Amino acid sequence: MTDRPITWWVKHVDQLIEESFDRVLAGEGIGRKHWRVLNALAGGVATLPELDRALAPFREAGPDLTVVLEQLVSRGWARRSASRLSLTQTGAGARERLVKAIAGHRWRVTEGIDERSLRATVATLRQIAGNLAVGR
Repeated sequence: MTDRPITWWVKHVDQLIEESFDRVLAGEGIGRKHWRVLNALAGGVATLPELDRALAPFREAGPDLTVVLEQLVSRGWARRSASRLSLTQTGAGARERLVKAIAGHRWRVTEGIDERSLRATVATLRQIAGNLAVGR
C-alpha cells in the first residue's frame, strides 16, 4: 500500500473520516444535515429563511431541509413557533452529547500523531489545495 499516490491516500482517508463521522451521528439516530441544523439553531439561526441560507452549501446533500427540521421537531429537539425556530432543552442536550462524541472522534482521527507531524501534514495539504486552486 505504500506505493499508492497521494491522491489515493487523500480519497481513502476522506472516505474513512466521512464514514466514521456518520457512525458518530448515527449513535443519536441522526444524519449530517440534522447535525448542521442543530448547530445552526445553537448558533442563533432563528427563521427558516436564515436556516436555508446557513445550509445553502449543503443543499444537495441529504434529505430536504424542511424534512430534517420536522424530524428534529418531532423528536422534541427543535421547536417551531410562528416563524421562529429554536433548540429545545432536549435538543441542546443531544447536541452537547454529540459535541463530546465528535471531539472524541476528532481525537481518535489524530491519535498517535505528534503536533509537529500534524501541522506539517495540514501545511502540505493546504499547499496542495493552493496549487490546485491556481488557474481554476
